[in-house]
Amino acid sequence: MKSLVHKLLHACVLSALLSGIQGHAQPADRFGKRCAPDREFIVSLYRSILNREPDRGMDNWVNSLKQGTTREQIYKAFFESPEYMGHGQDQRTYITDLYQSIVGRDPEVPEVNFWAIFLTQGGTRDEVMTAVFASSEYRQLVANCDRIAHPEIKVFGKRCAEDREFIDSLYRSILNREPDRDGMKHWMEALRRGATREEIYAGFFESTEYAGMAKNNQGYVIDLYEAILGHDPEKSALNYWIISLNQGLSRKEVMNRIFQSAEYKNLVAGCDVFVKRCAMDVEFVPALFRCLLKREPKHDELDHWINSLRRGMSREQAYAEFFDALEYKNKGTNNRAFITDLYLAIMGREPEDLGLNRWMGELNHGKSRHDVVDAFLRSPEYRKLVADCDY
Repeated sequence: MKSLVHKLLHACVLSALLSGIQGHAQPADRFGKRCAPDREFIVSLYRSILNREPDRGMDNWVNSLKQGTTREQIYKAFFESPEYMGHGQDQRTYITDLYQSIVGRDPEVPEVNFWAIFLTQGGTRDEVMTAVFASSEYRQLVANCDRIAHPEIKVFGKRCAEDREFIDSLYRSILNREPDRDGMKHWMEALRRGATREEIYAGFFESTEYAGMAKNNQGYVIDLYEAILGHDPEKSALNYWIISLNQGLSRKEVMNRIFQSAEYKNLVAGCDVFVKRCAMDVEFVPALFRCLLKREPKHDELDHWINSLRRGMSREQAYAEFFDALEYKNKGTNNRAFITDLYLAIMGREPEDLGLNRWMGELNHGKSRHDVVDAFLRSPEYRKLVADCDY
């Protein structure tokens, strides 16, 4: 598996050097509008996918949504329609259409190259679309739709999320805006260079932009709690910090004390339920123990696994061996918990209802757990995730 990922990455680099995205004629309104009201959403799909204005068939789509059809099902129906398939779109154009209509942006060249290679090696278009729907970017987009429909909903920081989603949550909870491209790149690079999440929090709160918002002490404390602890402060805590600030305690010291609090430490410890697949071996192995075996590794166990990885064991083999371990099997995990563990350990996220029900159905109809683990490790979502790792 690891060699396949390396081949894919190598091919992506070559392809990026030799060719760009093959463009095609697009109307001015070429992006889908995932958060728009039903009728406007359907109009955007006609324009971004079928490259034309809607006809009387639009009413059928709008009624279908009112009767409970999901927007994901509508996307799928448009892309699998005879009209779209009749366009004869090549792989790269199909991928571009997917990103423009579903995610609402043009894909990056490496993204187009990755999926184009995946398709030429036997992957299906349906698998690519499923992976886009499962991506953290799309899930964040869907969450944003709820905030657009209900602006009274607060935005909280996501301490345990993957890097991009974590940074996105700080822009929204601290700066009250969408992240800009350059800013996102800056913070992502800082994390990759070894900056801690505590340092990222401090960078946001000490930024010129945040200072320009001129928050009073009450507003500052509320922002700290919402971004760092993920909830509003209790009245007693809010009053305590306001009094402390008014008496001369610095804002930086308030932040540091929150980082040192038992609540924050427990929150950070809870993040280990998600395995950080791109982490160094010394972090990856303990995360597997905590996620799957619910305990810390012993010194000899830690040495064994780290040495095995350094001698050439792939992370895919490590995942498989943990799920096949007698200690894990003896926990008597039922199918629902097993599938949840797969998502937490391999995908680094909670399962969505559709995925959970699908895999439980596969197991209930006789598919072995070994085969399900293998399917997760071969899935386009996992391949896309590990393509960004440099371990």
